[in-house]
Amino acid sequence: MVEKVPELSLSVLFYVEDGYNVAHCLEMDLKGRGETEDEAMGELATLIGAQVSFAYQKGEPGLIYHPAEKRFFDIFRDLQVRILSSYPNPPKLNRNNKYTIRSTPMPQPCACFAM
Repeated sequence: MVEKVPELSLSVLFYVEDGYNVAHCLEMDLKGRGETEDEAMGELATLIGAQVSFAYQKGEPGLIYHPAEKRFFDIFRDLQVRILSSYPNPPKLNRNNKYTIRSTPMPQPCACFAM
């Protein structure tokens, strides 16, 4: 039986690269791509689930955390501060902004991969 692990949120930075929307999970350095941010996020969610499953199949949870370059964390943090410092009226984020941010829940390990 797999023990429930703490609920964590992963940082996702969105930007356009080579004409595609990119959803970049900073804690795992995984990138989903798509025509829209939602498509990119869907691909990223699949990649995150696959990486978590792989790590648990191998019995090596250390394979999950592989951080992106520091500059991406800096961009995420700066945008987060900008949004939080103007709360409850956060700045409008639109297609003219180079970056947007979201968080996504860390998936729980599946009992079928328990060691």
